[in-house]
Amino acid sequence: MELETLNLDCEFLTPAFLGNANQDAELRTAPFKGMLRWWYRQIYHGNENEDKIFGSTNCSSKVKIEVKGNLKEKPNELRNFTLKWLAYGGTTRNVLPENKSFSLKISYPIEHKNIIKTILTAIDLFGCIGLKSRNGFGSIHIKNLEKFPNPIPNASYFETRENFGDWQSALQKIGDIYKGDDLKFYRRMLKNEISKNRYDRYPKHLLLKVVKENDKFKGRILVLKKQGENYEEIKKKLKEHLNEVQSR
Repeated sequence: MELETLNLDCEFLTPAFLGNANQDAELRTAPFKGMLRWWYRQIYHGNENEDKIFGSTNCSSKVKIEVKGNLKEKPNELRNFTLKWLAYGGTTRNVLPENKSFSLKISYPIEHKNIIKTILTAIDLFGCIGLKSRNGFGSIHIKNLEKFPNPIPNASYFETRENFGDWQSALQKIGDIYKGDDLKFYRRMLKNEISKNRYDRYPKHLLLKVVKENDKFKGRILVLKKQGENYEEIKKKLKEHLNEVQSR
């Protein structure tokens, strides 16, 4: 089996709530494995190849991951109300710092090259990791990735119309939109679905992310097309505040 290896230079653009069993902030491999698999499911809908690539109780993973970095935990210093609202449940925990680099080494069978690079493109565009990752914390930037076009079918994403000098302002902007009155109907729908399916996972379908371009920051919201009749209504509300970058 011929393998290909990628050595990726990455950084967190926002603080990351990653930790060990004692809830000490720590850079660990396991969450990155889980992140790759999660994005595989969003893009390829968890088809029969998932276990063959990422492993199961019956077979080992074909994808090997190694993450390294000298990232020291720091106190959570969120002061802004919107940022604390987005981080609810994690505001007392230490974090891994933003604007710090780490390396990600991924080896995989060369036959899965396109799949892995598509997943990594989606992570660079929309991906975060750790607790509160769907609210924009742990936003990952991959600096040296050869990106694939259009990694996620049936999705739209929206960006702030302005650039910001810091990540806090970018995340606050999209956080204010997410927690505002325009999307109250969506948050109510999500809460109702969670209450009806207490023992089932019901993931949020709006993913918040901070990205960096030319040393400036933007907020981004990805809309996964799973809301049925609410999909167009969500897009309509987001268009009032953000630029629609892509729609399929």
